[in-house]
Amino acid sequence: MTAALTVWLVIALHLFPTVSVSGVFRKLACGLRLFWPDADVPASALAYRRQQLGARPMVALFHQICHPIATPQTQMCCFAPRTLPLIGAKFR
Repeated sequence: MTAALTVWLVIALHLFPTVSVSGVFRKLACGLRLFWPDADVPASALAYRRQQLGARPMVALFHQICHPIATPQTQMCCFAPRTLPLIGAKFR
C-alpha cells in the first residue's frame, strides 16, 4: 500500500466515521477492483501504514488546501485569523 493510498484512507476515514478502518479500505478498494482484484489487507497492516505515514503529510495537505473563504467584504461573516483543529476532529 502506497503513501498516497494511505492519505486517501485517512481522508475517507473521516467521511465514514461509523465504519471500521477495514470497511473504509474495502470501500476505497472497490473502485480499484480491476487493477487490484485481491485488495484484502489486514487491519494491522492498515494501522501500521497510518502510523508510518505520520501527521506531517496530512498537516502539509491541510495547509496547502484549506484557506478562508470569507473576505473582509463578506457580509454577516466573522472574518478573523483563527486556527481550527480540523485534522482528527469529529463534528456532530
